[in-house]
Amino acid sequence: YIYPSTLFYSSQTFLYFFSSTTVTLLKQTNMGTACGYGGGIVDALNANFYGNGTQTLVLAHGYGTDQTVWRYLIPFLACYFKVLVFDLPFAPNVRPSSLYDPKKYSTFNGYAQDLVCLLDELNLSKTIYVGHSMSAMIGCLAATKKPQLFEHLVLLAGSPM
Repeated sequence: YIYPSTLFYSSQTFLYFFSSTTVTLLKQTNMGTACGYGGGIVDALNANFYGNGTQTLVLAHGYGTDQTVWRYLIPFLACYFKVLVFDLPFAPNVRPSSLYDPKKYSTFNGYAQDLVCLLDELNLSKTIYVGHSMSAMIGCLAATKKPQLFEHLVLLAGSPM
């Protein structure tokens, strides 16, 4: 337990959320191998958890950005939810950087498959999914493939398929 004066501090590896009485530090680690990624899709897509709520909120960024697009919202959302952020395969922090396959990702289906694999590998279900831009459509496709993973879909400025 730490009693800091600041609300939010981030480092390259961890994100710290401060309240008046406690610090919650969560970093999701490799959960195994799935979907053909050698180190697991959790590591491959740089997935991170923040907060300690009982309901999982998945934040998915749009084209041309990465998970840092949510950096100003995460401290507030983490007060109420367990927040999952990850990078799509074209983002610069994806490991390995050679993960992007133009053939697989020529349609949204490849991205939707990755989302389903990620949530499966993390043993999540009934999540609240927030998808921005192309990730709105990715969430819709993933929900049709495996509806039990999603309780709600929040689509922000969804792009057409």
